[in-house]
Amino acid sequence: GRTAAAAGPGGDGGAQGEEGAAAKRPALEGFSHEEARAGGELGEEPAAGEGVTQLQVRLASGRRRRRFRLDDPVQRVVRFVSDELRAGEAGAGEEADEARRFDVSTTYPLRSLRPAVLNGLTVADAGLANTSLSVRVLEG
Repeated sequence: GRTAAAAGPGGDGGAQGEEGAAAKRPALEGFSHEEARAGGELGEEPAAGEGVTQLQVRLASGRRRRRFRLDDPVQRVVRFVSDELRAGEAGAGEEADEARRFDVSTTYPLRSLRPAVLNGLTVADAGLANTSLSVRVLEG
C-alpha cells in the first residue's frame, strides 16, 4: 500500500475534497494595486544603454513601452502596470478600485509574474529582457 510519504504533499493520497484542494492553493492570484505599490515609487525611466531593457505591456487601453534596468525588481514592472491601469480607469471616468486584482504575464510561454515578485527576482533573473507582457484584470 501507499505510505503517507508516497501519497504526496498532503499525505492523504488525494482523498481531499474540493474544499481541501482550494485550501492548498494560494489564497489570491494576481496583484492588487496596494500590493503593486508595496515596492515603493516607480522612479524615472532609465535611459537606453547597457544594463537596460525595454518591455512592452499590452493593456486594454493599448500598448505601453517602458525601459527598466535589468537589476530592477520585477515588483517595479508590476508597479508600472498598476499605475497605467489606474490612469486608464481615471481617463475613462471610473473610480480606481484598489481591491481590483490584475495579473501580469509573459505572452509566450504564458507565465504569471507573481512567483517572480514573491521570490524577489530581478528583470534579468526572471528572463524578462525585451519581453512583451500581457495584463488581465481578474473578476471578483
